[in-house]
Amino acid sequence: MASIQSLWQLLENLPKTLPEPSLSSYNFAIDPEFTKDEGLEAAINRQLEITIGHRAHNPKLRERGHGILAVIPLFEQAATANRGQVPGLVQLWIEFLAQVATEAQADKGELPAPTSKDVLDDSSDEEEGPTRKRARAN
Repeated sequence: MASIQSLWQLLENLPKTLPEPSLSSYNFAIDPEFTKDEGLEAAINRQLEITIGHRAHNPKLRERGHGILAVIPLFEQAATANRGQVPGLVQLWIEFLAQVATEAQADKGELPAPTSKDVLDDSSDEEEGPTRKRARAN
């Protein structure tokens, strides 16, 4: 079972092939109204789904550095609010992010190979390419 500390180590050591932007695309700020209505665990889950993507869709890490590391204090906040124990849904996210970080290290931070759908969408076939684009525009 991955801990917050072990996740921090994985995220701290992501491959240098992942970008490290000065302005991160990750936003882990939770909505105070949603937190008040639904609770901290649900608010964290919601913000992670918005920021990273739903776990069922197998999102990949887009960057390394301070942006992704900002998730750690969020997890620590959840544990503190739960008398030192990481809540179940938050633990699922810790496990998931540990797996994604491990995969990024194994892939050396490279983007996944395009799927057949990506290849079809980027097709430059002179006969079908413009037709597809017109069909989408209508």
